[in-house]
Formats: sequence, C-alpha cells, structure tokens
Amino acid sequence: MSRTARTPARATTSILRSAPGSSTRPRRARKFAAVVLAAAALTTAAGAPAAHAAVFAGYEVVFQAPSTRLWVVNPGSRPIETPSAMAPGTSPSVARMPNGNFEIAFVASNGELWVQDAFSGHGTGFLVASNSSPSIATDASGNWVVAVQGTDGRLWLLNSAGGLPLSTASFMEPGTSPAIARLSTGNVEIAFAASNGELWLQSGSSRGGTGVFLWPGTSPAITANTRGGWVVAAQDNTSRLWTVDSSGKKDKTPSAMNTGTSPSITWLSTGDFEIAFAASSGELWVQNTSGGHGTGIFPGSSPSVAADSRGGWTVAFLHAFTGTMWVLDSTGPANDTGVAVATGTGPAITALQR
Repeated sequence: MSRTARTPARATTSILRSAPGSSTRPRRARKFAAVVLAAAALTTAAGAPAAHAAVFAGYEVVFQAPSTRLWVVNPGSRPIETPSAMAPGTSPSVARMPNGNFEIAFVASNGELWVQDAFSGHGTGFLVASNSSPSIATDASGNWVVAVQGTDGRLWLLNSAGGLPLSTASFMEPGTSPAIARLSTGNVEIAFAASNGELWLQSGSSRGGTGVFLWPGTSPAITANTRGGWVVAAQDNTSRLWTVDSSGKKDKTPSAMNTGTSPSITWLSTGDFEIAFAASSGELWVQNTSGGHGTGIFPGSSPSVAADSRGGWTVAFLHAFTGTMWVLDSTGPANDTGVAVATGTGPAITALQR
C-alpha cells in the first residue's frame, strides 16, 4: 500500500583563469575501456569479479571516494577508480550519450570544472564556487551542457560547442548546486536555489521564482518529461517535499525529508515520475504521484535515481551503516558495491539504455 513519509522524530576577481601548477592540477583522465581490459593503470575495488570490456548497458554510477578520487560503477564491470581527483565535499553529475557512452561533470581538486567520458577528460578552465557541484545534460546529437555556480555566486552555463562560458544574471545561494534537464524541444531548463533561498527556474533569458523557499543548503532536482515539459523536486524550508512542474502545478506533499538533504527525480517510460529521497526518519523513500513507500534502507547522504528500460527505476545511495555505495532497483534487489564514499558527498546515476 502506498503511504507518505510522515514526520517521525527527525534524524537528527575573474572566474576564468588557467589551472594552477601540476602539483594541484588533477591528472588527465585515462582511457577507461583499455584500462578495464588490461586492469592496469586504474585501481579497482578489492575482491571484485573479473572485469569486462567497457560494456555500456544498464546504468552508470559515479561518486567521490574518501581518497577524493572519482569512481565509476557499471553492472557490466567491476568498480573502477579513475585517476581524477575531486574537490572535497563535491559530487559529480553524469548523463548518458546517444552512442551508449556517458559524460561526467565534476569539480577537480583545484576547483576547476572538468568534463570526462569513458575514454578521456579535460579541464574547462572554469572555477566553481566552494561546496557547489555541477549538473550535466545531453541531447540526441551527443552534445552536452553543464550548469554550475561560479565563484562570483552566479549561475553559469558551459557546453560542448566550446566558446566562453555564459554568465546568467541569476545569483545562487552559496553552497548549493543547480540542476539541469534537456527538454524534448531542444531547450534546457534549470532549477536552482536563488540567493534569497527561493526555488527559481530558468530557460534562456526567461527566469523567475516559484514562491517555494528551500531548506538552507539543499538543492532541487529536475527531470524532463516526454511532452517537452519538466518536473522539479525540492525540500522546502519546513522540510516538506515539493514538486513543481512546467504546467504551473505546485504540490506540497505530506512527505517530510531529512533536513539538509536533497531529493532526486526521474521520468519513467510509464508516463509518471519517481522521486528518491531521505525521509525525516532517515529511511530511503521512493515516491510518485500515487504515493510512496520506505525501503527499510538508510542512506548517509542524498540519493540519486534514474529510470530503467522497463518502466522501473534504479537508485544509487551511500548506505549509512556500511559507508559504501549501494544500488537498489524497483524489482527489489539491493547491491553493495563495497566501495566507500566520501563524507558529505552523494552519487549520480544515469541509465545508459532505454
């Protein structure tokens, strides 16, 4: 039976510049596929099964380990530690490409925005605000666009077409991160916490507040639907889970979230959305328009959810008790990857085939 997460006691200068010297610049990403086959340059999780060639199927999970290295988990191969060092306290973002590959955006150890796929990566020369993480979206042609908070506190956009990063006139709340979705119309929609704590939406030069004020330090999530629209999930300043969509509908759900955490949302092939979040009890919950339910699992940070090809979903999360990255899907099985996750960070997941 569907239920909602009620309220039990709660678990308690210039932006563009060249990167610093090689002592702080992250090492360039290696070719993942060759490394997986050779089991050489990249370090893999101890005790994991034999590696396969770069199999782009199912899902891709990316996260920061306690070593600050970027890790990649795919059901077709064992967990892989990349050579890329991340800025402490930040989380990566990942999006699937039409060729079955994926693209990752993350903040490198020198504060620079990096973009990386399964074979190579590069720095953009763009410096990101402290304690803020990027969000990446792709289109059917294999182009990507990243939304990120710059060191001036503004929302910025960078894309695969190159050229200078685009500064918007929108100021963000410090320590928060934007969320971006590519719509079926070809446009992008961005959700973010404005400098006054209000949930704002922006597409091109069109922007505005929603009247929903967010819990300090939390960030919204956004997903595109199949009709050219979008749905946003966010935690408001009373800890309630809200959804806001492109039709203008705003829904303050009865679900109370664990304060200081952020939800994740994805659009399913069934024509509904699915939200994953840490409830006020600390339990991992999944919820759609029909209701929600607890999973009996307790995440240690904000989860990330992606749709699968069967109308279901897969959630990646840090397990509060084991301190390792887990993956749970809508059919029930949960999988412990055995890889530890950096404190104060969360994973990102994307479906590679739909």
